[in-house]
Amino acid sequence: SSTGARADGTANLGVSSARFNDLFLSGGVYLGGTGSANYLHDYEEGSYTVGFHDSDSGGNASSTTTTGTYTKIGRVVTIQFNVNNLSSSGLTGSSSICFDLPFAVDQEYGVGSVLSDTFNISTGRTGMVSRTSSTSSSRGLFRAYGDNVTDVAVVWSGVNDGVTDFFVSLSYVTTT
Repeated sequence: SSTGARADGTANLGVSSARFNDLFLSGGVYLGGTGSANYLHDYEEGSYTVGFHDSDSGGNASSTTTTGTYTKIGRVVTIQFNVNNLSSSGLTGSSSICFDLPFAVDQEYGVGSVLSDTFNISTGRTGMVSRTSSTSSSRGLFRAYGDNVTDVAVVWSGVNDGVTDFFVSLSYVTTT
């Protein structure tokens, strides 16, 4: 304040017609409060190589890879990738289709969407979701769902080699 007294929550940094350009911090920033939940210490965007496997522990790898993108804000990661002509050659047909994630998963069941028109999914199932694996800290997989039926793993035998294309978006919480 003009008297030298402390003023809490009253000063603005810039205005709409006189904005600052960049802000460089050696630490994080508290947004909307001073509690640990309000502390933002990380923002990152990048790309990574997405591999496909027949086990969430690794297993056999598909010859298909693609480039995925991610945005990490604090501990929340959102990934997206598009794959064309997925190959199931050399993979176990009854095994789940698993894919790589850029960061380790802290909480099970991060969930996202899948858009595809060429997967053969289980009878009675009408759609698919992407989600994090329950047993691996670095893989995602697909589940098929329907009305009044239990969701099931989407497996490699449902892939139409040289035809299967899909787009995936998934959000989850990471360990760091």
